[in-house]
Amino acid sequence: AKDMEQVERYLAERDRVSPAEKKERLDFFHKKVGKEAVRCQSCHREDRPYIPFAELGYPPTRLRELVNNPVVGMLLKYDQFYFPNYLLPADKVPADKVR
Repeated sequence: AKDMEQVERYLAERDRVSPAEKKERLDFFHKKVGKEAVRCQSCHREDRPYIPFAELGYPPTRLRELVNNPVVGMLLKYDQFYFPNYLLPADKVPADKVR
């Protein structure tokens, strides 16, 4: 609750504070962020998720969707995953696959 109060205060004041103050506040909000990325399963699980969705007020239906997310399941199941070319930016599609 206290952190949310600080977030709301920052959002209300962010355009009126100095760059140094803005950086200080952002650093505070990100103090728990590690050097390594958080893995999908760190959040998309029922037991002690990294982001406490229930505590943040997510409804039960949405909590089930977040925990049982098929994309996360796919990423956990396969060692390699390839996006279809139509999902890639045009400059990333291999030349032999351009139609």
